[in-house]
Amino acid sequence: MGSKTGITGRINALNTLTGVICFNLIRPFRYLVVVCMIGAGIRKNKFKKLLHIFGRAFISFLLGVENASKIKDGQFIIAANHNSHIDVMVLFRLVDISRVNQVKTIVAKDYFDKGLKGYIAKILFNSVLVDRSTSAIKTFKILKKELEDGYSLIIFPEGTRGQPGIINEFKSGIGQISLDFPNIPIYPVYLSGAEKSLPKGTRIPVPFNIKISVL
Repeated sequence: MGSKTGITGRINALNTLTGVICFNLIRPFRYLVVVCMIGAGIRKNKFKKLLHIFGRAFISFLLGVENASKIKDGQFIIAANHNSHIDVMVLFRLVDISRVNQVKTIVAKDYFDKGLKGYIAKILFNSVLVDRSTSAIKTFKILKKELEDGYSLIIFPEGTRGQPGIINEFKSGIGQISLDFPNIPIYPVYLSGAEKSLPKGTRIPVPFNIKISVL
């Protein structure tokens, strides 16, 4: 009797362990399905604005991002320093919710070309992939096309995330854009604090006072 009880107990324990393993194996796919479903709605502009509202509330109350005046121009370019992957979300605070679909973000192709982060960047921040190893002329053509199509742009002239508090040399192109599109205002923006909230090499943001300075 005791032997049967022991066997039954081991079987139940094995079943429980198997269930836990299976649950953890399928959990990422469950999240992916949810993201894909939301993404389908975002593409139709059903949920993107709502997600931006929640995202702004998150970075405001939990990460300490200060309020910023919205840019009123019909078309514009935001050129900002880049120290953290949270920079894009913070910079969208400068854009009115009603206009988030009219703004595109220039991002590195080698980092955002695939995976969940690439998918989210595309559907939520309208990312435009740029190959950092390609020539400045090709990159300029990509930016020029987006501007000619009427989109505003968020760009990082440094071309990559730099060291906290240090602004790297700008990549060529921003000057040519100002010459070819003299009627589109360029807003230099300096972000401080984002590099401490989500430093390079980390994945989980922590509360820190993030300031947005439009120069």
